[in-house]
Amino acid sequence: MPVTGVDATGANRFIMERIYMVTDVNDGVIATGFDVHITNCYLLCITDGIQFSGDRTTITDCTINADTPIIITAAATCDDWKISNNWLAGSVDGIAVTDGLDGIIAHNSLDVQQHGISLTDTSRCLITGNLIVEPSEATDNTYDGIILAGNSDLNEIRDNKITGRSVANQPRYGINISAATCDDNSYLGNRTGPAADYGTGAYNDAGTGTINTWPGAAAPQGDNLL
Repeated sequence: MPVTGVDATGANRFIMERIYMVTDVNDGVIATGFDVHITNCYLLCITDGIQFSGDRTTITDCTINADTPIIITAAATCDDWKISNNWLAGSVDGIAVTDGLDGIIAHNSLDVQQHGISLTDTSRCLITGNLIVEPSEATDNTYDGIILAGNSDLNEIRDNKITGRSVANQPRYGINISAATCDDNSYLGNRTGPAADYGTGAYNDAGTGTINTWPGAAAPQGDNLL
């Protein structure tokens, strides 16, 4: 029967290093405590790779193949976390964050079939230096490279590389600030490739007070590149 590979529910100051997990598990790791550090692991899972919800969690230098490789679902806000230098593949979203605050998502490589990076009700985060390859392979013109949704405010999205597809199934947007309730976010210095490689467009800004140009830069993408 499929089980959880490592159930660290409630464990604080938990370190997991150099674990090779290739087995019939639903979820690779469930961690709900604070000061959790997971590094240099290989996880092949059925459902979620790593679920965490505690403050000051770091996930670095891992290879994760799962439906959703990394997911933050916090009953209360999850603060001060970092996801960096990982290779992530999956059939759903690459990194899915709900109720996060003050997080860093940096220098990850993502090859997934729905959203690359999804932030919902998540604020004051930095998303930088990630490579997101051909998201939305599962369904044409439905999912995005990076999406902010709900009340996601004051996030900075910069220097990411997102590739679309010239054939179906195409991503909807490279970067999507999806709602007017997403306030004062910025996206600068990103590269998406041609707008024709996206079902709707390379960029979408439905947010409020979004910054996408340095002073004096040209609209509409500013310092972002196609």
